[in-house]
Order: sequence, then structure tokens, then C-alpha cells
Amino acid sequence: MVFDEEDVANLVHSSGMSKSVVDCPHCNYRWGLVSVSDCTGWIACLIPPEGVDEVYHAFYEARSIGVSVNIVSAILDVLMDRELGK
Repeated sequence: MVFDEEDVANLVHSSGMSKSVVDCPHCNYRWGLVSVSDCTGWIACLIPPEGVDEVYHAFYEARSIGVSVNIVSAILDVLMDRELGK
């Protein structure tokens, strides 16, 4: 997906956690975007817009109990591999 200048500026300057809905200028599809960052890494997830709050809350819960972004990323990699292996 290609983001416009405003979307990229928001992502680059954000820290911690953010959620938004962006419109793809090429396919005109609306995407949910959740990002989370800490000193160990940065994750940006493109998801259907209706899932933004749920994914944001899951990241929030993980971060609130001290799970680092690199651990969240590793967990997501395992879950995605399982899902794609079905």
C-alpha cells in the first residue's frame, strides 16, 4: 500500500500507540491502521477498518503488562505462519 505524505508524517512522528483509518489513493479502499512502538521496535498493522479498536485494545493490553514490541512482533509472526499454513 502506498501512503500519502500526511499518512507517512503521522506514522513517522508517532510513538507509543496510534490507530487511524486511511484511504488508499490507488484502490480507494479504506484500511484500518494500528501502530505500536517502543525502544525495541515498531509495528504497523493494516487491517479491515472494523477491526481497529479490537487490535488497538489487544496491543494496549500487551503493552500495559510490559510486553515489548519485539515480543508482540514474534507472537504475530507465529500466529500468521499458523494461519497461512491452514
